[in-house]
Amino acid sequence: ESWAQVEERLRQNIQADLNNKTFDAQRSEFIDKLMEETNVDLPKYLIDRRKHMLIHDLEHELGHNKMTLDEYYKQLDEKGEREKFEAELQESAETRVKRDLVLEQLLEERGTKVSNTEFESALNFMASREGKNARTFKKDMGDTWLENYRFLLTRDKAVREVVRELVGEPAPEPQAALVEETVQQ
Repeated sequence: ESWAQVEERLRQNIQADLNNKTFDAQRSEFIDKLMEETNVDLPKYLIDRRKHMLIHDLEHELGHNKMTLDEYYKQLDEKGEREKFEAELQESAETRVKRDLVLEQLLEERGTKVSNTEFESALNFMASREGKNARTFKKDMGDTWLENYRFLLTRDKAVREVVRELVGEPAPEPQAALVEETVQQ
């Protein structure tokens, strides 16, 4: 390649990255506004289930640091921060449940679908990140994970469509990493 081609490719990559960051900021702002403007009853069982998932994730993370959940709770108690932790856990669970319910309603109203081609493309992306072929990746992840992942891709696509319509610009192609971010929120 010539130097001019290298410079042009760098410019294109930088511009694409800026476009993605701008769109992601617009997407986040839209979701935040949608949540602010929406009142929804949050079923206690969904909040409790989300709290359980958050605790499970924390327990897993603590395990990497060779600490148990009981030891973590003991430290919180010693610092007098257990109530603060419980309040933050409750707030986080409620926010995540509300976000899920609001976005599911948006998806239902829009009727957005993810084609098999889009789904396979996202799976191929995820598989390649793990250094696997798509078939092995699917087998390793299992049917339940695949169903959930398809749902999250579809929900993310609905949000992207709305944001694109609001800003009057084409949305960047969704990437599996964006869905990972969505899952974690």
